Amino acid sequence: CGRKGDPDDPPPKLLQGRSEREFFVKWVGLSYWHCSWIKELQLEIFHLVMYRNYQRKNDMDEPPPFDYGSGDDDGKSEKRKSKDPLYAEMEENYYRYGIKPDWMTIHRVINHSIDKKGIYHYLVKWRDLSYDQSTWEEDEMAIPEYEYHKQAYWSHRELIMGEDPVQPRKYKKKKKELASDDPPTSPTNDPTVKYDSQPRFVT
Repeated sequence: CGRKGDPDDPPPKLLQGRSEREFFVKWVGLSYWHCSWIKELQLEIFHLVMYRNYQRKNDMDEPPPFDYGSGDDDGKSEKRKSKDPLYAEMEENYYRYGIKPDWMTIHRVINHSIDKKGIYHYLVKWRDLSYDQSTWEEDEMAIPEYEYHKQAYWSHRELIMGEDPVQPRKYKKKKKELASDDPPTSPTNDPTVKYDSQPRFVT
């Protein structure tokens, strides 16, 4: 029978598990919003060539330096993080790992599709990235200003093509609103009149 522990004895040392190396990855065909951490073993098994290339280019004993971040200097970045919780979260999860803020900022919505379950997906063009890096995002994806760009997409589409039966009801604009957006049927200025001085609308 072992000796019972003395209350004055120091607490037993916690068992420490073996540390595992992880990699922050960008997935083919998905936007930077879907970057995630994967185990080294997964990379070795499923993407061996990519893993070997990374090994040759980087020191595997030390994590690579945070080469970009948000682009702000430390003082401005800290001040902004204290005032803007979303910015602080983005800095913590994305920017400090080399992802530029523009790569996660919507430039415009350029198309839509509807899957078998009736869920809308939108083809998004991202700022500072070429069109071939546009990605499909689900309607409910939480992205800043996503609703604004979806509304702009449907409004533009309705002006060009007229009413669309597949357009979600929440994005349908009233006819009065659409009429105010229509271009004038004739020029608002007489092009034959000579100006004595440069008009205000010409800069």
